[in-house]
Amino acid sequence: MNNIESSKSQQKENLFPLHQKLRSKISLRCKKCRDQIMKPDSDPISTKFYKSNNATTVLPFIQISPLLNNLYNNKFIPNSKVQLLMSFINYSPQEMEISISSLDKLSLTKNFTETTSLSDNFIKINLPCSSFKLKQQPKNPLKLENLITTIPTVELNNYSRLSRTELINRNKVIKRLSTPSTGNSQTVPLDSGINWCTIPLELSIGDLSQNLNQYKTQLKIPFFISIKQKQTENIEQAFGIWIIAKLGYIEA
Repeated sequence: MNNIESSKSQQKENLFPLHQKLRSKISLRCKKCRDQIMKPDSDPISTKFYKSNNATTVLPFIQISPLLNNLYNNKFIPNSKVQLLMSFINYSPQEMEISISSLDKLSLTKNFTETTSLSDNFIKINLPCSSFKLKQQPKNPLKLENLITTIPTVELNNYSRLSRTELINRNKVIKRLSTPSTGNSQTVPLDSGINWCTIPLELSIGDLSQNLNQYKTQLKIPFFISIKQKQTENIEQAFGIWIIAKLGYIEA
């Protein structure tokens, strides 16, 4: 009899709801300007956010690609010139003014330090187009017909009918992205769209004869990007960031 009662009590315990840890919703503000960064929905059972600001609302998305129709295996060889493309995409609701700069010469013996040696143990960096504007993100950006226009030409593929149609509409710039004439005369973007721009990046890799043991060193290029945004007619936000682009490896 006791066994029957104990088994019934165990069955009742199994019917009790599982314990859940207490949870809370918090909102975040910037400690300096007190602007609201994140605010959850007031509904207790909702997981949505009433307001959420991410890095993409103030920073451009940056992608480095090879020339169109060229293979890129992340390997570089000494005594060569490499042409790449840098694409900037603006996902914020405000227009951006972008300025980009880097070192003229990058030493391989000292990270991110301009070399004074007369040898060819360095990489020259050429950014002929260093200033441009990015328009704001279009309305309803998740609609397919709007989303396809926010993709730079160099990043488009022919896997879908919509992207193939978009490539046909941009046919005039494909040759320019396949064999761009860089040099200091190319002071405007090679290609631009509704909220993006593509600029040339040229690297001249030296002889590196003094660094035979560093042929498999990872190639890292530092860039400084300054950004200006108009929040309102009277308020302008300006700041700068450093980024380090890991482009690949230098091999013999």
